Amino acid sequence: MVAPIAALMLSLISPADPSEVPQVTMSGQQVKALLGSLPRDAAGSNKLLADRKNYRLSVARVADRDGPAEVHESVADIFVVLRGSGKLMLGGELVGGREVRPGERQAPRASGAKEIELKVGTIVEVPSKVAHQILAKGTEVCYLVIKIQ
Repeated sequence: MVAPIAALMLSLISPADPSEVPQVTMSGQQVKALLGSLPRDAAGSNKLLADRKNYRLSVARVADRDGPAEVHESVADIFVVLRGSGKLMLGGELVGGREVRPGERQAPRASGAKEIELKVGTIVEVPSKVAHQILAKGTEVCYLVIKIQ
């Protein structure tokens, strides 16, 4: 189920000519193996699957912690939850924080954010300039993330 979702999303941001479309195809078994390969000893991990001109495709894991609140100036995120559950805080304003790389700020939290439940199959678009934070204290969430330039 995950590979068709990823193919659909990539078709929306890739060239119309199929010969120009780079392929990232994975069976359900391969996705399961990939999720199993993410380090269990780290609170969060990320594996890059594709780095193209206008997007990056990764699988990420956040476990037993809350990730930082962040804002990207020119990058939109699409999250597809593959395993586990958690919460996504969306919107609001970063409280404090600092620039961690050009165009990206992070803070411990964002005030005024809306809470969205994350569970297997949830798809969320986070536009650029919108604060977001994954909360997974006491749980684990693994997700596909597409970062669109």
